[in-house]
Amino acid sequence: MIRQVFIAVGCMTIAIGAGYPAVMAEQTSRSVYDGVYTTEQAVSGKAQFTEHCVSCHGATLAGGDKGPALIGRPFLYNWTSLSVEDLVQRIQTTMPADGPGSLTRHAAADLAAYILSANKIPPGAVALPADSEVLRNIRIDATAPGG
Repeated sequence: MIRQVFIAVGCMTIAIGAGYPAVMAEQTSRSVYDGVYTTEQAVSGKAQFTEHCVSCHGATLAGGDKGPALIGRPFLYNWTSLSVEDLVQRIQTTMPADGPGSLTRHAAADLAAYILSANKIPPGAVALPADSEVLRNIRIDATAPGG
């Protein structure tokens, strides 16, 4: 009988342990509304935007004939539930139109910070990193939690 209890407890421990990484991933997932970039980083991203992106996306990020809007509900809803890694990856590999892949990972992260800032997503105390593992755990939400 005692042996059966130990076996049952051991099986439960293994089952709980198997789900542990998934639970931890959920706990580490953050929203862009958790202050994931700094104001300074957004300023740097704006300079990058002016140099590389304004001709297609417009000075106000409202889009134009060559590029889509990067602000507003349509933009945010299009990216909702995707990660900041998805956005940074898209920027780095497909932009600018006249030189896809020419931006560094750091520049792409700064541009993402500027886009978040332009969408009135509040800054935080720590800059958005270029690390894909960290960015993968930051989801883009169309609206602020509770909002």
